[in-house]
Amino acid sequence: MPEYLQRNTGRGLLVLCAFISLLLLPWMANAAKYNKRAVAVIIGNSNYQGRTPKVDYAGNDADAFKKYVIDVLRYDPENIIDLRDATKTQMEAAFGNHQTAEGKLWRYIDPKGRSDVTVFYSGHGVPGLKDKRGYLLPVDADPETPEINGYSVDTLFKNLGLLETKSVSVYLDACFSGDSQKGMLISRASGLVITPHLPTQAGNMTIITASQGDQVASWDDRAKRGLFTRHLLDALYGKADGEDYGNSDGQVALGEVREYLDDRLTRAARRTFGRHQNAWATGNDDVVLTSDFSNKTQPTIVLASKRVEPVKAKPVPVKKAKPSPPPQPVQPLVKKKPAAPAFDVARLANNSRWQIDIEIDDVRSDDYSGVLSISDGTFSKSFFHGSINLNIWGSLWRGELEINGSILDQSKRGYDDEVVTGKFSESIYLKRSPVTFRIVPAQTESGGVEIVIIRLRLIR
Repeated sequence: MPEYLQRNTGRGLLVLCAFISLLLLPWMANAAKYNKRAVAVIIGNSNYQGRTPKVDYAGNDADAFKKYVIDVLRYDPENIIDLRDATKTQMEAAFGNHQTAEGKLWRYIDPKGRSDVTVFYSGHGVPGLKDKRGYLLPVDADPETPEINGYSVDTLFKNLGLLETKSVSVYLDACFSGDSQKGMLISRASGLVITPHLPTQAGNMTIITASQGDQVASWDDRAKRGLFTRHLLDALYGKADGEDYGNSDGQVALGEVREYLDDRLTRAARRTFGRHQNAWATGNDDVVLTSDFSNKTQPTIVLASKRVEPVKAKPVPVKKAKPSPPPQPVQPLVKKKPAAPAFDVARLANNSRWQIDIEIDDVRSDDYSGVLSISDGTFSKSFFHGSINLNIWGSLWRGELEINGSILDQSKRGYDDEVVTGKFSESIYLKRSPVTFRIVPAQTESGGVEIVIIRLRLIR
């Protein structure tokens, strides 16, 4: 080959390599920014089998959350387990079952515990009619028998807690009351209010769910999303860090998301549907959920049947500028004091102190009170008054108080021989402080039926 051809060929190869490098630079830069060890599981259950109604916007919810995970959290798309219309087999394959936690998620995470894990679910949730526990509903499950073919929330949280990870965040756009936007899922529970017993311990996980107790998770028909998912993503995209809810430090913490949802989600459910919907969250309020949300916004759902024509700009006549008014004196900026937070018993359940006043029918003229401390969502306390000994124990989670107790009366046979005169087990949903409720214990062999009146007041 002549020398001049060799020189030209060499120059051509150099130019080609430079061109290819320029094309690859953006991809290489983005790849370097990925949180390469982070793993996400995103589930959108929309099309259910049998008579179970469709969840219209579950697919949209999953799409929008996946975009957030990639664009904002910088998860590698290859590390996202994306399930649509997931069956029970697929959900167990992802999270494991009651026998093992070593499912697909376990296989994806870093063996040295350096993975951040995010779980998102949009779809139906139901309560078990027998065990009163919460279940996520696979698309091939029967809502009447979730104990057999549902995916237990207890199992989900237990298995996530067994994983060796850097952090775990769980977002559930589902309710567990048996009701839905399209009506009751459980025919045998029609007309009844079901409050499921969800796990009281979540370890170090951050968990946010769409509703509490017997509430319904609503849809936003204008945004074509679940109402919870829409406002959750608004919060995570930076609105929760704004002046009304956060400290504008460029980071969104759990406490800021909680404040945002308590305001925006709750108000939207009331205004649109006339119903109560309060998101529930547990975890450390200072945990940062996202920090890189600048210049990023939620994707907008556009219906294919409604094509939007571009608007032609009209010419604007040029007006002569008016003379500027004289400068006004600058008024001192007065910073508004933040409003006092509303009573949120779910937020204070893990570690809180309550003043408890107790009255029993034969001693109700006397003061009978003490301090009840709740640690990690559970409590146990004995109260003594004369010959009466009242033992109570239970848990407080998602605003639901599970309280059990027994009344012992030493006077029945003398102080050395206590007799159980009554037992009780109640479930009360707390919406305010103080709260007063009345309990009639089950009659025992001794014939006692003392009425117990309990008054709880949160100690700020």
